[in-house]
Amino acid sequence: MNQPAPTRLPGAPRHLPPEEKRMWRAIVREFCIQDSPGLSVLRVGLEAHARMRQAQGEVLRDGLTFKAGTGAIRPHPAIAVERDCRDAWLRCVKQLGFSVEPIGAVGRPAGAHLPKQF
Repeated sequence: MNQPAPTRLPGAPRHLPPEEKRMWRAIVREFCIQDSPGLSVLRVGLEAHARMRQAQGEVLRDGLTFKAGTGAIRPHPAIAVERDCRDAWLRCVKQLGFSVEPIGAVGRPAGAHLPKQF
Protein backbone atom coordinates (compact mmCIF):
# COMPACT_ATOMS: atom_id res chain seq x y z
CA MET A 1 0.00 0.00 0.00
CA ASN A 2 1.36 3.44 -0.88
CA GLN A 3 1.92 5.85 1.98
CA PRO A 4 1.36 9.56 1.29
CA ALA A 5 4.57 11.55 1.24
CA PRO A 6 5.17 13.36 4.53
CA THR A 7 4.22 17.00 4.29
CA ARG A 8 6.92 19.50 5.19
CA LEU A 9 5.74 21.90 7.86
CA PRO A 10 5.94 25.63 7.10
CA GLY A 11 8.96 27.28 8.69
CA ALA A 12 8.70 30.14 11.16
CA PRO A 13 9.01 33.67 9.78
CA ARG A 14 12.61 34.86 10.08
CA HIS A 15 11.75 38.09 11.85
CA LEU A 16 10.20 36.34 14.86
CA PRO A 17 12.30 36.13 18.04
CA PRO A 18 13.54 32.66 19.11
CA GLU A 19 10.75 32.11 21.69
CA GLU A 20 8.02 32.81 19.12
CA LYS A 21 9.81 30.64 16.54
CA ARG A 22 9.65 27.75 19.03
CA MET A 23 5.96 28.47 19.58
CA TRP A 24 5.40 28.58 15.79
CA ARG A 25 6.98 25.16 15.29
CA ALA A 26 5.04 23.62 18.16
CA ILE A 27 1.69 25.11 17.11
CA VAL A 28 2.08 24.29 13.40
CA ARG A 29 3.07 20.71 14.29
CA GLU A 30 0.36 20.15 16.91
CA PHE A 31 -2.52 21.77 15.00
CA CYS A 32 -1.34 20.91 11.45
CA ILE A 33 -1.70 24.49 10.24
CA GLN A 34 -0.74 24.68 6.57
CA ASP A 35 -3.33 26.96 4.96
CA SER A 36 -2.36 30.53 4.08
CA PRO A 37 -5.04 32.26 6.19
CA GLY A 38 -4.22 30.14 9.23
CA LEU A 39 -0.49 30.80 8.87
CA SER A 40 -1.15 34.54 8.48
CA VAL A 41 -3.27 34.66 11.64
CA LEU A 42 -0.59 32.69 13.52
CA ARG A 43 2.15 35.06 12.28
CA VAL A 44 0.21 38.14 13.37
CA GLY A 45 -0.56 36.53 16.72
CA LEU A 46 3.06 35.63 17.39
CA GLU A 47 4.18 39.12 16.37
CA ALA A 48 1.76 40.46 19.00
CA HIS A 49 3.06 37.90 21.51
CA ALA A 50 6.65 39.04 20.89
CA ARG A 51 5.68 42.70 21.28
CA MET A 52 3.81 41.85 24.48
CA ARG A 53 6.93 40.20 25.93
CA GLN A 54 9.02 43.20 24.89
CA ALA A 55 6.61 45.57 26.68
CA GLN A 56 6.65 43.34 29.77
CA GLY A 57 10.44 43.60 29.83
CA GLU A 58 10.29 47.39 29.68
CA VAL A 59 7.80 47.54 32.56
CA LEU A 60 9.94 45.15 34.62
CA ARG A 61 13.03 47.27 33.90
CA ASP A 62 11.46 50.71 34.45
CA GLY A 63 8.63 50.01 36.90
CA LEU A 64 4.87 50.34 36.62
CA THR A 65 4.88 54.13 36.89
CA PHE A 66 7.03 57.16 36.11
CA LYS A 67 7.07 60.75 37.24
CA ALA A 68 5.85 63.10 34.51
CA GLY A 69 7.39 66.54 33.98
CA THR A 70 4.54 68.04 36.00
CA GLY A 71 5.38 65.79 38.94
CA ALA A 72 2.30 63.61 38.46
CA ILE A 73 2.73 59.85 38.68
CA ARG A 74 1.70 58.20 35.40
CA PRO A 75 1.44 54.56 34.32
CA HIS A 76 4.28 53.30 32.15
CA PRO A 77 3.26 53.61 28.46
CA ALA A 78 4.33 50.00 27.84
CA ILE A 79 1.49 48.81 30.08
CA ALA A 80 -1.03 49.76 27.37
CA VAL A 81 1.15 48.13 24.70
CA GLU A 82 1.34 44.93 26.76
CA ARG A 83 -2.45 44.88 27.27
CA ASP A 84 -3.24 45.55 23.61
CA CYS A 85 -0.78 42.94 22.38
CA ARG A 86 -2.08 40.35 24.86
CA ASP A 87 -5.60 41.01 23.57
CA ALA A 88 -4.41 40.65 19.97
CA TRP A 89 -2.63 37.37 20.75
CA LEU A 90 -5.70 35.96 22.50
CA ARG A 91 -7.96 37.02 19.59
CA CYS A 92 -5.67 35.12 17.22
CA VAL A 93 -5.74 32.06 19.49
CA LYS A 94 -9.54 32.23 19.47
CA GLN A 95 -9.71 32.79 15.71
CA LEU A 96 -7.53 29.74 15.11
CA GLY A 97 -9.85 27.70 17.33
CA PHE A 98 -7.25 26.67 19.91
CA SER A 99 -8.31 25.54 23.33
CA VAL A 100 -6.42 27.41 26.04
CA GLU A 101 -7.04 24.56 28.46
CA PRO A 102 -5.78 21.03 27.96
CA ILE A 103 -8.47 18.58 26.97
CA GLY A 104 -9.20 16.29 29.89
CA ALA A 105 -10.55 12.78 29.93
CA VAL A 106 -14.31 12.37 29.76
CA GLY A 107 -15.99 11.21 32.95
CA ARG A 108 -14.95 11.08 36.55
CA PRO A 109 -11.31 11.17 37.60
CA ALA A 110 -9.82 7.77 38.38
CA GLY A 111 -10.82 6.60 41.84
CA ALA A 112 -13.60 9.20 42.18
CA HIS A 113 -16.22 6.48 42.60
CA LEU A 114 -14.45 4.91 45.57
CA PRO A 115 -15.56 5.92 49.07
CA LYS A 116 -12.97 7.66 51.23
CA GLN A 117 -11.49 5.45 53.88
CA PHE A 118 -10.42 6.79 57.23
